[in-house]
Amino acid sequence: MRTPLQRIRIGAISLATVLGLSVIGYRLIGDYSWLEATWMVVVTISTVGYSENTDSSAAIQVLTILLILLGVTAAAYTCGGFIQMLLEGEVERVMGRRKMTRELSQLSQHVIICRFSRLGQDLAIELQHTEVPFVIVGLDLAKVSLARERDMLATGR
Repeated sequence: MRTPLQRIRIGAISLATVLGLSVIGYRLIGDYSWLEATWMVVVTISTVGYSENTDSSAAIQVLTILLILLGVTAAAYTCGGFIQMLLEGEVERVMGRRKMTRELSQLSQHVIICRFSRLGQDLAIELQHTEVPFVIVGLDLAKVSLARERDMLATGR
């Protein structure tokens, strides 16, 4: 499964490609000016569709159909990546906080390490090896993340 950022990147590239090729297609096939071709693409991809022009050639109609199908699909895929990123981040944040609170409430007779400095890291590793319960409290979120990556209970602001 792709990460949200990968989905956004792929969707944005696909959407830009579809839009660019469609503008060129309207320009070459339909003999539209650059502004008119861009207008047609924007109106079509946004699904606004101000009016239906049935006297267009078959080639323009096929181009418009492809633009609708591919463009809306690429836009939906990209928006899905944004939504996935927002939801996953929020869910992970809430679940992480809930897990942290539960683990902290279960601690007793534990050591509190203030700051995950070099000395704090050495102490945490030693406590981890001897299975003594401990929690790391720090303000530096990068160091708190580092401690969590090492399966250590750490909290910060």
